[in-house]
Amino acid sequence: MEGGLYAFVWVDALTQKVREGGRIVNVHVLVATGVNADGHREILGVEVTSAEDGAGWLTFLRGLVAHGLTCVQLVISDATPAWSRRSDPRCPGRAGNGAGPITCATC
Repeated sequence: MEGGLYAFVWVDALTQKVREGGRIVNVHVLVATGVNADGHREILGVEVTSAEDGAGWLTFLRGLVAHGLTCVQLVISDATPAWSRRSDPRCPGRAGNGAGPITCATC
């Protein structure tokens, strides 16, 4: 992340099957893409988790902020339960529809 200023950030997760200990299991690849000042898209972060839950997303987003992500005006995502107010009471500003500014303490 060069400069950390990305007004728009897309977040999504991809489910992939991987071999682990001789069996096939699902993992979730969390991806954040931002639009830089020149209008070009950049991959801001990628993380593999065992579950797509609120705790995983919170850790992922906090990591982006720790690496310099600032001034996000709009986060675009699908309507994952991880964004719901019911799932994470630390984010009271989330409408639960999967889109809108991040207003929780991570940012």
